[in-house]
Amino acid sequence: MIKFDGRLQWKQYMPKKTVKWGIKIWCLCDSLTGYCLAFNVYTGKDDVEGKGLAHRIVMHLLRGYLGQHYHVYADNFFSSIPLVRDLLDNNTYYCGTIQKNSKGFPKQILEPKLTMGESRKVGRDGMMVCRWMDKRDVFFISSSHAGRDQVKQRSKFNSQRISVPDVVIDYNKKMGGVDHLDQFRSYYNVGPTGKKWWKYLFWGLFNIGIINAYIVWQLQLRPLPKCRKTWGLKAFKLSIVHALCDNFCGRQRGVQGINTQGIDFVVIKNLKEGHSLVRFQGRKKGCVSCIRAGRCTNSGRCIETSFGCSTCSAPLCKMPPCFQEFEIELVMKLYNLFFWLT
Repeated sequence: MIKFDGRLQWKQYMPKKTVKWGIKIWCLCDSLTGYCLAFNVYTGKDDVEGKGLAHRIVMHLLRGYLGQHYHVYADNFFSSIPLVRDLLDNNTYYCGTIQKNSKGFPKQILEPKLTMGESRKVGRDGMMVCRWMDKRDVFFISSSHAGRDQVKQRSKFNSQRISVPDVVIDYNKKMGGVDHLDQFRSYYNVGPTGKKWWKYLFWGLFNIGIINAYIVWQLQLRPLPKCRKTWGLKAFKLSIVHALCDNFCGRQRGVQGINTQGIDFVVIKNLKEGHSLVRFQGRKKGCVSCIRAGRCTNSGRCIETSFGCSTCSAPLCKMPPCFQEFEIELVMKLYNLFFWLT
């Protein structure tokens, strides 16, 4: 979720999330590092194929990875029997939690009542549906597990040993790539706020790009040094800032019709004795020299400035050649007047 509180037709409200209002993005991430492989911005419900939103999203994100025997892990929002079957037909394996009221779910697995650590499994067409009792019933569907169990300690604070299916162990180990990415994205965010939704979307995707670069950079540094300050996310973003600032060039946007290149337009503060270019207080005013020469902005508006001549009080652009043109014209007028009087 990218936080956004403004007006947007396809803005989402998710009360259980930390960011409740915003733009939703579906992400396909590496389960170990959190590297974002593909994403899709949710812009409203569009069920063209008639198989449901979750089915369409998963197949769209995996379109470049089908047929390569990858293993996909997802939660119960995406899981369905038709989706697992379609992925299996494309040589792609699936593992995730599933809701017991989903279409095609085997009802015989719901009986009898289980005690803690017990499980029941049903296999069909290369798929396995598992019901495991933890504090409550949890349902899994997988096309990459055979249904074996392992005896595990319940927790490091509880020495009780219970039987845990392989599908549960693998799901808990590998179901966290998107959460890993989202956690990184919440640290040291880049980007200003504004009123336009597309700015929030741009900076949200920009931050995801930075996280991807950080993950690749971190993998190249391995084995990692003991001092985390040298390879943490903060250090990486600071290194980007320093790299960009080393050769910084603050270029001004050129005005149409003005040649700002070359040494001929160097600003001369004292072209005429007693006259210099200074900054005025208050609102900007139209440049006198630009108005006389017919220069304007790209949109056709008058060029405004906060600078001007200290003696004449005429508003003039800071960038050349406005100040030079105005002072030279003033000098020529005084010279012609002196020549006429003599």
